[in-house]
This record gives sequence, structure tokens and C-alpha cells, in this order.
Amino acid sequence: MARAPKPLMNEVLHQKLVDWARVNQVSNDPYVSRLANALHTKTNLAMWSELSPIEHLPRPTHAVKGSKFLAALILLRNTLIFVPVALTWTAVGHATDAFGQYVSQNLGSVVNFLEFWQNGYGVLAPQWRIASVANADFIIILGVIGLIFATSYLGRKDKSLRLAMADKLDAERMELAIELSEFLFDKRTITTMTFNQNISTTVKDLLAASRALSEVTKVMAKSEKTAPTNKQVMAELKKLSGLNKFRD
Repeated sequence: MARAPKPLMNEVLHQKLVDWARVNQVSNDPYVSRLANALHTKTNLAMWSELSPIEHLPRPTHAVKGSKFLAALILLRNTLIFVPVALTWTAVGHATDAFGQYVSQNLGSVVNFLEFWQNGYGVLAPQWRIASVANADFIIILGVIGLIFATSYLGRKDKSLRLAMADKLDAERMELAIELSEFLFDKRTITTMTFNQNISTTVKDLLAASRALSEVTKVMAKSEKTAPTNKQVMAELKKLSGLNKFRD
């Protein structure tokens, strides 16, 4: 069975770029969309090689899961801070109206306002009495304190998640940018600078090869020195033949 043909490098990079852009929601970026089309059609790659992917690839930003929930908690906390004040002043207003009504109905009685606010004297509703309002304020303030601790903890956790996500996104972006740069490097138009760079790379390769060849030559020379010559081998054979005759 014949093997499937290996995909060309431009198609591989085109697919990687398209997938990366879709996941990171940057498919509409002009650089990304037009570079993806150039890789797919293999057109104007020399021009695209002049634009560094490391500089021009967009930097995606993702919202970490839970950030909306944290924002809702912060909004609730900031709102609840003012609820005890509003509730207390509303209760004061109801108590004042009820106190005026009570005084007009009982002209001869002497009653302190705080005492009236506490007892109600059948005129002020129980939910607006000072004890009920104080208990409600206490519960709300406890809730605000709990929300302060919760939002502080979730805020630190959200920040660490965002930093980790940012590092991950930067690493993925850099890896893709390097692969694109390596592919587009060979597509550049030959100029004096690129020619000199290629010559420099070739010279470095030749120097490395010559050093390796020199090491191999030295090893072979040492091996030749330690190996016995033909004369030494013949002399040893003669000695052995002489010993055999003596034994016979």
C-alpha cells in the first residue's frame, strides 16, 4: 500500500497559523489572515519574509474563567457597603413620622424619641424599630466582611491564573513565530546582506568540518604508529618457525 504524501511545510504552517488564530480569536487580524493566505497559495513569500513574525503576530488575551463571577462579587460588595446607611436613615424617617403621629395623638404624654423608636408604642411597625434595624445592619455588615475576604482571595487567585495564562499564550505565540521565521528565512530575496549571511554560515560549516577532519587525521596517525610494520610481522613469523623446528 502506497504511503500518503508528506504535507508540504507551507501547508503545515498554514494550518498551524489558522488553528492558532481561531483558538486565540485573532483570525481577523490583517497580518494573520493575509499571511495565512500567502502560505496557502505560496505567493509573495519573499515579501512576507521581510516582516518579522515575532514582531507582527498579535498578542492574544483571554479572559480567565471566573473573572465575571469575581466582578459580580465586587459589585455586590461595593453596593452592600451603603445598604446599612440607607436602611438606617429610612428607619429614622419612618420613626420620625410615627413619633409625630404619636405626639399629636397623645399631647399630654412625655416620651423620648429613642424610647419611642425602641418600643414603637403601637404606632411604629416592628421592622422599623431600632433593634430590628440594628440587627439587619449587623447581618449586612457581616456579609460585607465575608465578601471582602472572598473577593481578596479570589482576586489573588484570578491574578495568578491570568499571569499563568499570559505566559502560556506568549510561549505558544513565540513558538509559532519562530517556526514561521525559519520557513520564511529561505524565501528572502538575495541581497548583499543575505548573501553575506549565507557566506558566513558556509564558512563556519567549513571550519567545523575541517576541525573534525583534523581530529580524525590525528587519530589515524596515532593508529598507524602503534600498528606493526610488514618487517616486524615477518620477523615474528621467522622466530615462531625457528621455535617449531627446535621442538621437532
